[in-house]
Amino acid sequence: MGVIRLQFLTRLARRRFVAQATFDGVAWVLSMLVAALLRSDFAYDSRLARWSLTAGVVAALLHVAIGRALGLYIHRWRYGTFEELAAATVSCILASFATTGVILVSHSQSKVPTSVPLLAGPIACCALFLARSFWRIMLDRSSRPDRERAERVLVFGAGDGGRQVVTAMLTTPGSPYVPVGMLDDNPDLKNLRVKSVPVLGGRNRLKAVAERKNATTVVIAIPSASSELIREIVSLTDEIGLSTLVLPPVSELFGSVRLHDIRELTEADLLGRREVNTDVESVAGYLTGRRVLVTGAGDRSAANCVDRSPGTRRRRS
Repeated sequence: MGVIRLQFLTRLARRRFVAQATFDGVAWVLSMLVAALLRSDFAYDSRLARWSLTAGVVAALLHVAIGRALGLYIHRWRYGTFEELAAATVSCILASFATTGVILVSHSQSKVPTSVPLLAGPIACCALFLARSFWRIMLDRSSRPDRERAERVLVFGAGDGGRQVVTAMLTTPGSPYVPVGMLDDNPDLKNLRVKSVPVLGGRNRLKAVAERKNATTVVIAIPSASSELIREIVSLTDEIGLSTLVLPPVSELFGSVRLHDIRELTEADLLGRREVNTDVESVAGYLTGRRVLVTGAGDRSAANCVDRSPGTRRRRS
C-alpha cells in the first residue's frame, strides 16, 4: 500500500505546479463566496453570490500571476517549506488588495462590498497553508523507512548532527535505519521532538529506553565527540548488548549529514587519534640488544613485543 501511495504522489508531483495553481484558484473562488456569506450574516443573496463568484475568478487569476512572478509555481522552493508558505502569503495579500482595487476602479463596490475580497484573502491563505502542509506531511510519510524491516535506532545527541541524522533516516527512501528515540544529556532538550522523534532523556536512561523501544543500535550523532565520551557510551551499549555506530569527525564531513556518513567504530574513535603503525622490521636493526619501554598495553602493542632474538624486545609506538 505504501508503494502504491508513493507512486501516486510521485506522478502527482510531476504535475505539481498545474495542480497547485488550479487548487489555489479554486480556493480563491470558494473563499470569496464564503466571505460574501459572512458579509451578509449567512443570508443567501443570489446577486451578491454571482458578483462574488466573478470577483473570485479575478482574484484567482491575479493570485496565480503574482505567485508565478514570486516563484511560487516554478519550483523555487521545496514542498511546504517556510519560504514557499511565505511566498503564498505575499501572493494572497497582493491578490486581495489588487482585487479590491479592481472593484473600486470598476465602480462595482455596490455589487461586491470591498470588505469581501479583504476578508477572502485570509480565508484563501489558510486554505493554501493547509493544502501545502498536508502535501508535505504525505511526502514525508511516504519516504519513511519500513518499521518492520529497518533497524531500530537510538540517536545519541540532539544537536545539529542528531537532527540531521534523524532527518536523513526518515527522508531517504529505502533507509535501513528507523529512529525510535533520541538521547541527550542536556536537560533543556528533554521536550524536543525532531520529525516526531522525541528526546527521551540522557545517557542514564539508555538501558530503559532501549528496552522500551526495542532498539538494537545506538548512533552517536556528535561529530565533535571526544574519545572519552565515545568510550563511555560504548561501555554502556556493550553492557546491554547494543551495537554502536558513529558519525565521522567534523573535518571529514562535507555539507549536511547523509546516511552513508554513519559508520562502524574504529580504533581512532576510541583513542582520539589515528592509529600509528610502526614498521618493526625497519627499526629492528638499531633496537636489537637494547632494553625498550613499550607505551600502551593493547593487544597489538603486546603482539609487537614478541622477541625475535634472545634478549631482544622491539617497540611499537
